[in-house]
Amino acid sequence: ALAITMGITELGMNLFHESEDTIKIRKLLVKDKSLYKALFGDEQKLIPLIMHYYPNRMFLESVPNNSPDSDLVFSMLSPAIKTPLIRYSPGDCGKIFQYNEIKKILTEKGYPDFVPKLKLPIVALFGRRNNFVKIGNIKFFSEEVSEILYADFDVAKSITGNFVINKSGLIE
Repeated sequence: ALAITMGITELGMNLFHESEDTIKIRKLLVKDKSLYKALFGDEQKLIPLIMHYYPNRMFLESVPNNSPDSDLVFSMLSPAIKTPLIRYSPGDCGKIFQYNEIKKILTEKGYPDFVPKLKLPIVALFGRRNNFVKIGNIKFFSEEVSEILYADFDVAKSITGNFVINKSGLIE
């Protein structure tokens, strides 16, 4: 399986990364709405990226209330950084889970085999707050469009993934 990493130029090129276990959890979220509810609450939103991060490299916050709509706020911890960014908010939304929390939820929901082998915290990344096109009163976020395009294997295999939603709402 191809795993995704995520970086932010100002902070570092590998802030979060998937593993086989986080990929399995993400796929499970597609199938099990009760697990989604246990992790993220009642309102079904898009399936987030599920990724590990290293708390010895950064202090990560999800403010104001550690919910899918909360802003991820980064403080890099390396003493080698010449200009440290403290409480930097690039506009990404996500929820943080400590390892024991995700282990408890997965086990209680009947998925003990899905508990990640890496005993690291996990971030559920829902995308960038301002990355949308508004048509009328409706906001279309790029992550939502990606999820729709990749939901059907026949569609997914026929596109490159390099698409842009223009101001009129057309996908190019």
